[in-house]
Amino acid sequence: MQAFIGRNKALFLILTAFFLVSCCLAATKDFPAVFDEGYHFALIDFYSGKVSPFISTQPEELAMVGDATRLSSYLSHFFLGVPLWLTKIFTDDMFTQIVVLRFINVAAVMVALLLFYRFLVRLVGSNKIASVAIGIYCLIPVTSQLSSTINYDNWILLCFSVTCLIVQRLYTQVLRDNKISFNLVVLLVSVLGVSSLVKYTFLPIAVAIIAVILFFVVVRFIKRRPIKWSVAPVRRIILPILVLLAVTGLVAERYGYNLYAYGSPQPDCAAVQPLEVCLQYGPWARNYALATIAETKEFTGVSLPSYVVHLWLPISTQGLSYFGSNDTMVSLSLMVRDSIGVVISVLVLGVFVAFLRNNRQFMYIMLISVSGVFIITLVNYNYAEYMRFHEPIAIQGRYLLPLLIPVMALGLVGLRTLYRSIVQTYNISRYLWISVDEMNLYQAYLFSKQLWLTDSPRVR
Repeated sequence: MQAFIGRNKALFLILTAFFLVSCCLAATKDFPAVFDEGYHFALIDFYSGKVSPFISTQPEELAMVGDATRLSSYLSHFFLGVPLWLTKIFTDDMFTQIVVLRFINVAAVMVALLLFYRFLVRLVGSNKIASVAIGIYCLIPVTSQLSSTINYDNWILLCFSVTCLIVQRLYTQVLRDNKISFNLVVLLVSVLGVSSLVKYTFLPIAVAIIAVILFFVVVRFIKRRPIKWSVAPVRRIILPILVLLAVTGLVAERYGYNLYAYGSPQPDCAAVQPLEVCLQYGPWARNYALATIAETKEFTGVSLPSYVVHLWLPISTQGLSYFGSNDTMVSLSLMVRDSIGVVISVLVLGVFVAFLRNNRQFMYIMLISVSGVFIITLVNYNYAEYMRFHEPIAIQGRYLLPLLIPVMALGLVGLRTLYRSIVQTYNISRYLWISVDEMNLYQAYLFSKQLWLTDSPRVR
């Protein structure tokens, strides 16, 4: 630990400050905090003491969360039910139980940041860029707010960091030995399945990662460099296979059945539960009211590009600048919000430069592809709701947080490349300018000397 701190004191200070701020917020914020903390605690409280994550009939105490029987994003709530059950053994005070769960969420985010640091150092080969990327992430106002609340977005951050490390390890094996570990592939598929059950919005990320890997394998096969399998002894693959079968069963039970019975990986509440149950779920009741009003009015809306520029981007940027308690949650000043937008825009430019300079680097392609697929899916979903309800709803900048750290690192790599190119060009230009300037000064001296000798009254 001391060696780690000695190598990178800046990172240690950044993470320590972020941890302390998050813990202070977790211990002092009222319940329920922002970002639907009451929703998440209700599910965790129901699962505490339960041995099965499956819910056959809708419990009355979960009416506030809408349909709970076919809910796709349930796994983090089920796992957090264990520490909540243990906490209830020692105390009946609900706020103490909530603070314990908040601290667990803070710990999950801290582990995710450390894993991202390890991933980024291997990706870009620079401790400084990795530290700056994590530092920028920690400075975004909403990140400490989110980490200090009970929310599955914190666990998605952890899941994505683990996924990035596994994919990076697979790629390293291919480059080094032209082999791919069977156990590592099983682990990756299992993590993708678990992550999708933590929050269903991870599905497009999982699909994009699998698609990029398959594309990479096919390209190597076409180039007559097929990848070989590295299979461990039987006794070392039994447990990974059992885990994979269990995760596959969970995914099939939830997403497979939802697609078969309801035609959607996350069915609408009204497709599963009676109207009176769904109306007790706040977001669903809001959408129901908006849809009822929208049916009576004409609405042309705006085009998708206009929606992205004038609504989606400003609202998402504003969502990253949220800070405060549940009652005083405000967006920070316009200057802070615009500063976040400017930083993100500059980093996007850096990502573009980095991709142009490293467009054959598999991890760069993977990260940019995953980010692109996720953002396109999210924008299309938000735009469809905008056209349906006639209002921009459910636009949250925090949904982009899992992608921000690696994307910011790529942006910094691109900006560093751009800076070095500009400096090199500037040095050459400055040398040329000095040379031209010196030549001009010398010519001016000769001209003035000639003028002085010919036109001076004293000479005449």
